[in-house]
Amino acid sequence: MPAGQSATAEHVDGKLVDSEFPALINPVQPFLNLRSLTHEVVAGLKATVRMEGDTFETEDCRNWTDASFKTYVRPLARPWPYTRKAGEPVTQSIKVSLSGKVKIGGSAKAENVIDVKLGKPLRMLDFVMNTTCPIVHATDDRSVMETLEALPYQIKTARTFLGKTPHRVGPSAIGCRDHPHGATFTPNPDNERICLAKAGPRSRALFGAAWLLGYIATFAHTGIESLTVGAPTGPRGVIYRRTNNKQPYFDSLSGPAVFPAYHIAAGLMNSAGQHLVESISSDDQQVCCFAHCNKAGTTLWIANLTARDQNVRVGGGKGAMFGTILDESSFRMTTTRPLEFQQSWRAMSHNLTLKPYAVAIISIAD
Repeated sequence: MPAGQSATAEHVDGKLVDSEFPALINPVQPFLNLRSLTHEVVAGLKATVRMEGDTFETEDCRNWTDASFKTYVRPLARPWPYTRKAGEPVTQSIKVSLSGKVKIGGSAKAENVIDVKLGKPLRMLDFVMNTTCPIVHATDDRSVMETLEALPYQIKTARTFLGKTPHRVGPSAIGCRDHPHGATFTPNPDNERICLAKAGPRSRALFGAAWLLGYIATFAHTGIESLTVGAPTGPRGVIYRRTNNKQPYFDSLSGPAVFPAYHIAAGLMNSAGQHLVESISSDDQQVCCFAHCNKAGTTLWIANLTARDQNVRVGGGKGAMFGTILDESSFRMTTTRPLEFQQSWRAMSHNLTLKPYAVAIISIAD
């Protein structure tokens, strides 16, 4: 995401203006009357996006936790809806040009930590609280997981006008808590991945557990006072109960059950009062982590945020490692026999392969 990076905007009148993508979240459009926009996408490589056929503008979608800036047409200041004459042609085009040189390489290493310093309250207000929703504009798995990148920008921006007033976040889940653009939630009778629905398949899947750990780990960097997640049960909960919405697999069970995200929420609730430990991932868009400790040792949580296997090496821990992994092979145990899963710890290697959206829970006796 290019937040804080320089950019050159060409306006529809041909004027070139040197500018930048805002570092803090901008409530109004940072680029107006656009014909083209040029910025560095990676070191040494610039992209110019030229837009023809109308007047374009760019908005800061981090306002809705999207990890993006969206350039669109038609300008919001113009009347809407508007009328086109029958047979009137509409021609628009987008051309992307790249210039420069770049070296392409990659690494699949990961090694993690989070540091949280809670702010002291300012007694003007007891606190300020907001929730978030990752399915406002897009619902593909990658876009939903990428909303984690926008969260620190929201907190940093809010801090500029909250000062030292305590900032709390929640109750938050993948499902929508309130529809900002309509009278009610988007109906989802077929259990699909759709925008602004209160219930969907990912909350009950491994994806939901990985997203929740990423959500908590991301906010741990920001200095918020507290975080409230979802609900105990219901469409935004972590414990299964029958509802009016379809819940494949779970509806066929004869006994009680929990969703994979239950183990994230329950495990971290049981860790209340422990000290946070610094942990760092070499690529936190692929693999995220969260760590805390007590007198018995350190607990490290690692989540694969992607739909492909990730190779992880845990460095820094000096003691023996024991743990368990929440993934597709343990799914039935985690959902129908949660206590058995929580007791299924075994010796762990410093080198792990995490399957898609898997979560590893590791205890280090240091």
